[in-house]
Amino acid sequence: MKTRPQLQPINAQDSENRDREIVMSGDTGEAIKGACNKGKLNANPSCFSANTANERSDRGFRSPEFDVSESALNAIVVIENVGNTAESGTLSVTVADGTAVSGEDYVPTAGLRVSFLSGEASKEVNIPILDDDVIESDESIQLSLQLLGPSRPSARIGSPASATVKIIDNDKPRK
Repeated sequence: MKTRPQLQPINAQDSENRDREIVMSGDTGEAIKGACNKGKLNANPSCFSANTANERSDRGFRSPEFDVSESALNAIVVIENVGNTAESGTLSVTVADGTAVSGEDYVPTAGLRVSFLSGEASKEVNIPILDDDVIESDESIQLSLQLLGPSRPSARIGSPASATVKIIDNDKPRK
């Protein structure tokens, strides 16, 4: 099993604006041989590029809460693909009533799927909002993510795995 090289400072002194010299080492602790085993972090950026072949792909909501006005056409929810973005995959997004009611406060949304192609870091999902004339408290929709199909071991649901859409009421009391 491959692991990432360890970066160890060899002259880490507590002074600002000071160059740091590092040595890269593997599992055994021995320095990795080659032109890039020692140097300044900005000296040769290609020496410090990450190998993402064994890195996980975490897919989760950008935020645990998304706010939308009741007068908006859609709640826009962002799902992020963090880590190994080279890996494609599909997620199921479950949309369920919180205090908001499907068919009254938002359009029923079943079978919602989000597919990430290789290299994609985020996707937007639109949940249609229904505006009414009822003066009410803000309402909520609950969202959760699940991996679909045979997933690779490096793909997983990240954090947050669930989110809330808060529908902010736009109706004012009549005078």
